[in-house]
Amino acid sequence: PIDAAKVVSIAASPAKVELANWLAYTQLLITATLADGSQVDVTRQVQLASSSEIVAFRKSGLVEPLRTGEDKLELRLGSHTVMI
Repeated sequence: PIDAAKVVSIAASPAKVELANWLAYTQLLITATLADGSQVDVTRQVQLASSSEIVAFRKSGLVEPLRTGEDKLELRLGSHTVMI
């Protein structure tokens, strides 16, 4: 695990998710930029900081639809957040 104190920022790829139907899903990659400029995958370390009744966010980074609608997900690693 990455020490959250060494993280400068986190980013999500893709930055926006659109699920076209009930069978659609998207794999997110959450990347942390460290103080030394290196980047590491922290997808399995982020915590979901918002609740959603529209999509499910799995620890692996998989986003799956639960029902029709729009929502925003806030993912957190230490004091750093990213909105999707």
